[in-house]
Amino acid sequence: MSNIITTIVEGIVGFTLTNIDDIVILMLFFSQLNNQFRRRHIFVGQYLGFFAIIIASLPGFFGSLIIPRAWIGLLRILPIAIGIKQLLHQEIENPEIQTVATSLKASNANTILNFILSILTPQTYKVAAVTFANGGDNISIYIPLFAGNTAFTAVMRYSSSN
Repeated sequence: MSNIITTIVEGIVGFTLTNIDDIVILMLFFSQLNNQFRRRHIFVGQYLGFFAIIIASLPGFFGSLIIPRAWIGLLRILPIAIGIKQLLHQEIENPEIQTVATSLKASNANTILNFILSILTPQTYKVAAVTFANGGDNISIYIPLFAGNTAFTAVMRYSSSN
């Protein structure tokens, strides 16, 4: 029972610490609300982006069934090494500005379809993309967290052996 409590506490702490920067970005999104960019776009986009982060982190969990536990701890060094490499090999960026014009027209035949189409707009995908792009630190924490978790690994090994 203590493994489950430890797992829950690790999950809550990991989620909280890796999403402090997302709060700042969400505040920036909420400051840009207007007739075309609504709260529902931000909420749905945040959930879509975070779902993509979780999906991208799951190979680390499933890899823990194959990779020895001693090697999994070395994955925690990877984000530090990537950061040092990026610091030493900085490139000058040339920003390009592109304008994109979109128009979504939905029929009035089905109100549920209209509601779904009003949520799945480019604004929603923009929020999801920013959330996923900002989630590199989340993925670098979640992979070792999922892979090194003994409670989930034991359940997966037990279910695969039966």
